[in-house]
Amino acid sequence: MSSSSRLKRDWSGLQEDLLIEISKHIHTRFESIKFRSVCQSWRSSAALPKPPFKPIILPRPIVTGYGSKYSRPHLCKLVESTIYTIRPKDQNQAHPPKCWIIKVEEDTPNVIHLMDPLSRNFMSPKPKTFPKGLNVLDFNIYGICKEYLLVSVKDSLTQKGYQSKGIYLRTMILGIQKVVVSSVASNNDFVIMALRSLNLIFIRPGNETWTNFDIAGETGCISDIVHYMGKFVVVCNSGRGFLIDPCTLSVTLLVDRAGYGGTKRLVESNGHLFLVEIFSNVSPWRHGTGGQFLPIVCEVFRLFEGKEQWVQVDSLADSVFLVCPECSFSVSAFDFPGCKGNCILLKDYNFVTLDKDDAFDRNIGVFNLIDGTFEAADSSYLQLFWPPPTWISAPK
Repeated sequence: MSSSSRLKRDWSGLQEDLLIEISKHIHTRFESIKFRSVCQSWRSSAALPKPPFKPIILPRPIVTGYGSKYSRPHLCKLVESTIYTIRPKDQNQAHPPKCWIIKVEEDTPNVIHLMDPLSRNFMSPKPKTFPKGLNVLDFNIYGICKEYLLVSVKDSLTQKGYQSKGIYLRTMILGIQKVVVSSVASNNDFVIMALRSLNLIFIRPGNETWTNFDIAGETGCISDIVHYMGKFVVVCNSGRGFLIDPCTLSVTLLVDRAGYGGTKRLVESNGHLFLVEIFSNVSPWRHGTGGQFLPIVCEVFRLFEGKEQWVQVDSLADSVFLVCPECSFSVSAFDFPGCKGNCILLKDYNFVTLDKDDAFDRNIGVFNLIDGTFEAADSSYLQLFWPPPTWISAPK
């Protein structure tokens, strides 16, 4: 069967039970809109798209050790952003794939704001060729993951704050490294966990303050947290992994130790959970820079739940891991011509040098899992994020 025949195939005749099963794997509003737009049978097989996530006003976590200015009780808000891959709708199967990674916030229905996929800030100004609006039905859009952030109640996507290299910096809550939400089915059914200074804090709807969440023997040792398969998964500096039930907040040891003391990040890829351990070295002190932590090697482990252990892997196959302190995810190298699989894109403020001669562009390093080396991210990797590809342009 030719590629053109496959593209013209009538998908409206799929059985209802198969459509219902497919619809269970839809996790974003854009995917739901796209799915329901195919035909009547597809539309009736999927639930209505969830309304946009509305920022939730919460008590501001009290930060100790930074003076009374930051310790007085105030309010903050929880915002949600979604990372997608976007492709042309009628892409020619005979040509290399075209794909772009975007991160957006939708603070009001059908109004989205373009974010920097590698930070917590938003992009502005945009190129003149960038359209003022994007019709999701004109593209194939796939959700990768969601990211949450606590920001000042004064933070607005429409106001202009401090700008650096086309990125408007947001007013984030001091001391919070990462925020994870158990469920946002409704504003009354969720638990929020936040990583603050290597410790966990949490809050439920209606609570007036955040509460410390201690795991016995791991105080001040929490390295990362994700929401995976309906549970919170926590990894500690030792490599020990724990499950936290969002309903009961009970803690269960998931997996014993792994690794040798490097910085640890959790990454979900193709339904599996991976642990990336990053080893770094301190660069020599230089005038105006001080010593900087520079990455020297990464090791990757996969969680085998039945065996309750991390098993080291030497290949990611076609996958590219993008590892950041606030959110990590994976994509397929096949979708991005010029990118190599079996590698890790690493972005972390602890692992850059301030010296312009050897600083990685945009603080991104690429670790090759095959030969165990780091190199600066070249244009083939940076074009995953910015500038927008030529096939996304304003109407002429």
